[in-house]
Amino acid sequence: MDILQMTQKLKGVLKEKRFIHSVNVSKTAAEIAHLFNVDPKKAEIAGLLHDCAKNFDKEVMRYIIIKNNLSKDEIILSEPALYHAVVGEYIARTEYGISDPDILEAIFYHTIGCGDMKPLSCVIYLADLIEPTRNWPEIEELRRLTYEDVNLALIRAFDISIIHVIGKGRAIHPNTIYGRNSFVKKVDMMKLQNLTAK
Repeated sequence: MDILQMTQKLKGVLKEKRFIHSVNVSKTAAEIAHLFNVDPKKAEIAGLLHDCAKNFDKEVMRYIIIKNNLSKDEIILSEPALYHAVVGEYIARTEYGISDPDILEAIFYHTIGCGDMKPLSCVIYLADLIEPTRNWPEIEELRRLTYEDVNLALIRAFDISIIHVIGKGRAIHPNTIYGRNSFVKKVDMMKLQNLTAK
């Protein structure tokens, strides 16, 4: 299945607003792929499909997760807002013919992140937040940081996600904490290397 066929299929299963978001994430991911030395075509596909299960019924998604043994993670199973990423990875594999492990991982982790995220996962995590239709107080800062320092942008993106989840009174997935901490450590190591190089 080529990207045009994927786009047509996706248009038939997503609500219009979600479809527009997915197309915008796809374009944004392709635009920022070079910042992570990622193939823009892979970024385009991962961005397009990242929310492919978003409009599925919550109970249907939970059933798919349990029936196909996609996750035994207690937090994921107790937070319906996280279902679509897990099911999305499965749908991308089984209905869109995606076998590339980087694309599948980027879809799976686009909501919670993880420690030591692969470059494509980083691209999708950021593209999902900064695509053109997103509009919230910190958006311009995050867009600017993305082009100035991807590591600082990812830390800020995790901060924004964590604050959002806390504001809703929901559980923060440990992977989100691990993800944030891995980039904080990376930035700290780079600062240390710069100091020792002087």
